[in-house]
Amino acid sequence: MFNRYGVSLVPGYWELVYPCAFFFIGAYIREYQVKIKSQYLITFILGCCLINPVFNALFVSNHSMIQLVGDGNGIIGMPLATACFLLLYKIDFRNKWIRRMLESVSTLSLDMYLASYMFDIMVYKYFKDHYYVDQGQFGAWFFVVVPTVFILSYIFAIVKQQLFRAMHLPTK
Repeated sequence: MFNRYGVSLVPGYWELVYPCAFFFIGAYIREYQVKIKSQYLITFILGCCLINPVFNALFVSNHSMIQLVGDGNGIIGMPLATACFLLLYKIDFRNKWIRRMLESVSTLSLDMYLASYMFDIMVYKYFKDHYYVDQGQFGAWFFVVVPTVFILSYIFAIVKQQLFRAMHLPTK
């Protein structure tokens, strides 16, 4: 929010604490069982998602899109992610297969996050070299590229966990 368009008002290294902030938000939600009505969460999520496009449609012309409230790393990213989590947190997954899969992803999420950059580099480069010329064409391949990176990161995390278990190392 404060360090954009060549202006730095606060030190940029504070952005790096977001994994810790998400951990503490999750711990707070787990401890106090935060409950907010779904209609409020959906309204907040839609409102946040509409701020930048509506502002740009009404007030910006002959310029690339202005991120009024920042992008996913901006000031609205964490409250938006928290609202999405709270909305999904309420869902009671009765299907055992889905529940086990979500539990597995949850358990492996840190390893997946740490490995995802490696797969981002490989997969995005491959698709850029073979299927699209510029970033503007990325949207057409979004639903192929993102799940591919997710699945590769998940497999990597499983393999890492199995190797650590085989070597009797802590997996967490």
